[in-house]
Amino acid sequence: MKINNALSQLLEIKGVTDVLLQGADHTFIFDGEWKRVANPFRDESKLRQQIIDLVLASGKRWDIARPHADFSVENFRFHALMGGVVSKSDQLSIRVHKPDLDFQLAPKLELIAKSNESFLISGPTGSGKTTLLAKMLRASPGRTVLVEQTEEIEMSPPSVSIRSRESNIELAGELTMSELLNQALRMRPDRVVIGEIRGKEALALLLAINNGHKGAAATIHAQSAKAVPNRLRTLALMAGVPAELMLDLASSIDWLIHVENTELQGIYRWQDL
Repeated sequence: MKINNALSQLLEIKGVTDVLLQGADHTFIFDGEWKRVANPFRDESKLRQQIIDLVLASGKRWDIARPHADFSVENFRFHALMGGVVSKSDQLSIRVHKPDLDFQLAPKLELIAKSNESFLISGPTGSGKTTLLAKMLRASPGRTVLVEQTEEIEMSPPSVSIRSRESNIELAGELTMSELLNQALRMRPDRVVIGEIRGKEALALLLAINNGHKGAAATIHAQSAKAVPNRLRTLALMAGVPAELMLDLASSIDWLIHVENTELQGIYRWQDL
């Protein structure tokens, strides 16, 4: 799928991690701070056509009934909102995942990656959680089954990535992260991984760890390492279980790794939090 040349140039700027397009009038890049730049599209129709082309290439759905879409193309993650439905104009948010060829794992992280111990990677938005997870999974021996909402990490056989699916226009065919995790456990994995836990799948992952599936891993959004237990309490409410149960299950996690701004902030034994 060809990305508009002017948009592609924005995505390739060194240090840029995010690009935001608010219709054809406002465009911003983020390289540590937000900067306004020239919009790569001449009018709203050109932006709309670019979004449609990208969504179709990804196999996702984007229409009045479902005016939002999350998908990945190459090393870019896209989120699109349809103008005239949920906002005045089309909104396109793009996260840039830069190649990590020069990124080396810290020795302790490499040991964790090569072990059968479980770990969570925490950090705020854009902190580098996915980049670090990808690097650790590539260092992990054996077979990894990765469950993602949007494809972001490429796995090499015998490892595999499987993706959740939204319901179709008849409200049928949905495959949730929790359901796919249960399928992943039947696929003879050495390590099961959830790209990012955001809801009920947190409970499914912790139950899997407590049922003897060592080597589980995931990322979780949190502003600090100390905030992760509170984040799990919130996810417990979403899963409809007591917070105490979620935290009790979480006690079987071996490691918490916290990153900010692509920098490793700390590696903690879960019991020490």
